Formats: sequence, structure tokens, C-alpha cells
Amino acid sequence: MSTNVPQITLIFTDADPAQPDPAAVGATARTTVGALRAAGATITPDYTGTKGAAEVLLWVVAASTATQSLMALPDFALKVAQLLSEIRKLRGAEPAAPPPPPITVVVRVEGASATISSAAAPDADALLAQLLAEGLPKHIRPDATTITVQVPPTPPNEI
Repeated sequence: MSTNVPQITLIFTDADPAQPDPAAVGATARTTVGALRAAGATITPDYTGTKGAAEVLLWVVAASTATQSLMALPDFALKVAQLLSEIRKLRGAEPAAPPPPPITVVVRVEGASATISSAAAPDADALLAQLLAEGLPKHIRPDATTITVQVPPTPPNEI
């Protein structure tokens, strides 16, 4: 893939490194990325050469030209809200089960950061409003942006 195409680094990792759950991280990454791809997103693996519980991907963001290097904050926020919405759908798939621990998404943009929990808002619009209120820069450089999805370990099955 050309380096001129704006990309956001998207990382799925354990919320608590002391309790790693690579299966939960992998399942969350596969399901979320699959839903984003079905909605038209282009997401490719980023081969870092290391093995571990983290799933590192590159999310190609739409740009009007291949040389465009900035995104407006509202456009970027919509992308992150879409990601959070897919995570909420995934985490709410089993209504009879006790609610799973929330997934946390940390957005880092050139020194600024925003942390949002999948349990923090009742719907995608509220998640979007929360992200827009976080004080991120008005223009986002995708290549200077990292989104980390912190996946909690799967609770043990109750007997």
C-alpha cells in the first residue's frame, strides 16, 4: 500500500497485561474489523514482526486526494464513533448474560489523547458527542494518530 494514502494505526490489545486474553483480543479485532469492512472501511494488517496479544492494523481513511494529510475533527470523530458503535454491538450480543466489562478506546493524536469507554454512553450519538468534547485538535493527521482498543479478559463461565 502506498505511504501517500492516509492511514490510522488501529491496535487491539489487552486492557490488563497482567491478565492477557489473546482469544478475546483476536475475536474482538476480527468481529469489529469485519463489521467496519462490511461498512466500506479499508483495514489491513500491519506486520510488526512481533508476536503477542496485540492485533495491529492500518485503517485507510478516505481522502479527496492521495496527498491530503489532514482530516477535520468531525470526520475523524465519525470514524471513531463508527468503531465504538461496532464494539458496543459486539459487547451487547448476549442480553441474558451479565454485562461484559467495557472496552476502552484510547485515541492519541500528536500529543493529545482522549479515552472513551464503550459503557460511557447509551448510543452512538452520545459516544460521538463525548469524543467531540474531548479537546482533540481540529485537524487530524491520520499518520500521527493511534487508536488503541483495550479489551478486558473474558469472564470465566459461571457453573
